Amino acid sequence: MEMKSKFSSDIETLKELMYDEAYDAKYCADLARRRCSQAAAGLLMQMSREEACHLCRLQAEYYILTGSKFQPCVANVNIPCNFLDALRELYHGEVRDAEIYLDAAAATADPRLSELYTCLSAEEAGHADEIACLITSCMCSG
Repeated sequence: MEMKSKFSSDIETLKELMYDEAYDAKYCADLARRRCSQAAAGLLMQMSREEACHLCRLQAEYYILTGSKFQPCVANVNIPCNFLDALRELYHGEVRDAEIYLDAAAATADPRLSELYTCLSAEEAGHADEIACLITSCMCSG
């Protein structure tokens, strides 16, 4: 009975993380389509692709555990009108996501999921660093 409970918890965690990655991928892609420098747009599109890759990795683990496919749908994202405000929001989201992945890694009994979550935490922290550099670049140019 306890194994089923842990299994259910892993499934719910995966679903939440998949929604978050789908949201982040859309946020970055939508933000890249705004009026911003070509370099900023390129970085944001690269991050969008990386978030989509995170989603795929989580979907594979979900399929391994359940035998079912899961595709989260994110229709709308709320992005601040001001580009710097949007970047700031994205930065804080990536920092939060890195922490959530570390918490998920500690909470699961599945060593495979723990390893994946730890890896994704590091990648999200890297995204936060890239966004911080982009904010600096935007504020210090011109």
